[in-house]
Amino acid sequence: MKLEASFHYLGILLQFNGIILIFPTVVALIYNEEFGAFSLTALISLILGFLFSNFFKRKELDNISAYFLVFLAFIFLSLLGLIPYLMLNVFDKDIVLSSFFESVSGYTTTGLTLINDVESLPKSLIFYRSIIQWIGGISIIFLFLVFISTAKEARILMEISGFEQIGFSPKETFLTVMRLYIFYTLIFIFLLYLTGIDIFITINLVFAGISTGGFVPLNDLSSGINLPAKIIIMFMMFIGSISFFIHYRFWRKETFKFKKIREIKRILNYEFIGYIYWIFLIFSLTIILSLILKLDVVKNLFNILSAITTTGYFLGNIKDISGMIIPLLLIMFIGGCYFSTSSGIKFLRFIILLVFFPWIIKRHLMPVRIVLPIKLRDKILNERDFIFASFLVLFGITSIFFFSIIFSTCYKIPYDYAVFEITSAFTNTGLSSGITNVDLPSVLKLILIFQMIIGRIEVMPFLVVVFEIYRWITSKGRY
Repeated sequence: MKLEASFHYLGILLQFNGIILIFPTVVALIYNEEFGAFSLTALISLILGFLFSNFFKRKELDNISAYFLVFLAFIFLSLLGLIPYLMLNVFDKDIVLSSFFESVSGYTTTGLTLINDVESLPKSLIFYRSIIQWIGGISIIFLFLVFISTAKEARILMEISGFEQIGFSPKETFLTVMRLYIFYTLIFIFLLYLTGIDIFITINLVFAGISTGGFVPLNDLSSGINLPAKIIIMFMMFIGSISFFIHYRFWRKETFKFKKIREIKRILNYEFIGYIYWIFLIFSLTIILSLILKLDVVKNLFNILSAITTTGYFLGNIKDISGMIIPLLLIMFIGGCYFSTSSGIKFLRFIILLVFFPWIIKRHLMPVRIVLPIKLRDKILNERDFIFASFLVLFGITSIFFFSIIFSTCYKIPYDYAVFEITSAFTNTGLSSGITNVDLPSVLKLILIFQMIIGRIEVMPFLVVVFEIYRWITSKGRY
């Protein structure tokens, strides 16, 4: 199996990860806490990365090796990421699997957690949880690979990772995204700090918020933030769910250089326009319902936006709004924009499917000899986009309902709670109905881990890896 290129670049990723892990070590030193867990993890990541990148020769990535790279990266990063949880004795039962669960939840920016008392954790571990979500939110590590790879390899990595090219080259894409990401991070830290929140809490809320990750540094977010902070966090979640391509155009003021509506739409793209309409519709319904039922409008808007953007921050208890579980499932499943820190199936694919189904009916009613292009206004869409979007949705729905049956029939967990939890894992949202805790059976933890990884890398890399391993086994290793 030709995996030299995959392991070579995996080595570079691990070295980059090792450098990032120096920051939690510094935080541990500042707060006079045990720093060995982070320094050891960083050292292992650096050494392993050095060995991989030097032992395996650098060869050009093709599509298959790139898919393997994506899959292997999340597995290796998550395995290394469990070390701090083990060394700091965070769990007293199911220790290894629970630590792996937390690590996967961090790197995939899901935010589901088995930890009930977050505030009892060392501050360095809280920061560690936030920073791995920050680097996972826009897949900074993969963007770094785009920066150092050849033009052909960069195009493959960008396509697989869901990136759009900004500017004239993939390298410019990396630099632009990093500038924007760091800029927004610093701006929101400054704004939140002005509301009177402790600087440490502020930094962690922003790291996990702008990445739409959802690890909360507080046991109760509702009592830990005031009204101005809630509004700022809402805006931050929205910013995180918008395509970096749109941010790039906005700050270059290219949006306002065109007088014709059709030209402006071409710059903003249909996904962004549809996404704004979608949020407006959901917000309008939420406000009306909240006023009728005399509920806290801001609180409900906050929670709804958190679900739309797949951030996972929540004010209160989801069990208090059990009647809203089905709408929450839908908006979590759809998710945010393409090439953003948000997850879900992406709003662009939702639009594609909305266009696709009427096209099927028209195609069926027309003579076979007639060519009927698939169009979104004046843009002709590729059938490959429809096939992939349909397959992703079908796989997601099938896996959610299949695993929910296991949750409910084998372990007597209410079916609606099971569906909600697994959907939250698959969409990397992190909202919980309350069933995710350290006492959750190991089988169910493994199911949620699988859903979090598949939801983040998407199903195609996983299927390619399984298929290639199957081919290798059936051919008795002759590749």
